[in-house]
Amino acid sequence: MTVPATAVLTDGTQNYVLRLQDGVVERREVAAGLIWDNRREILTGLAEGDAVIAKAGAFFGDGDRVKPVFPDQPGVSGAAPTPPAPPAPAAETGAAPAKAAPPAEDAAAAAGDVK
Repeated sequence: MTVPATAVLTDGTQNYVLRLQDGVVERREVAAGLIWDNRREILTGLAEGDAVIAKAGAFFGDGDRVKPVFPDQPGVSGAAPTPPAPPAPAAETGAAPAKAAPPAEDAAAAAGDVK
């Protein structure tokens, strides 16, 4: 069986995935095999049909409660999000160029009374 390659994490000594069971994250050690076409072979540690966290698994821990979203659910797109538009030039955004820090003797006067 295979999982998304991004689902397989490592802690330096072992490979693992974060399996979902009734909305609770469970760290599960796996024996991972080959990577092909953004999929990773799982030799042992999971059963066919197990759900795993496919992306950003490092942000979750054993026992966390989550609400899974599956790509085949209505209203969920499997496509990558559209990248944001490039920022507008500085003149259009009102941004100003950075200024050098004032000399040390002027730093207190430039900083004002910070409380």
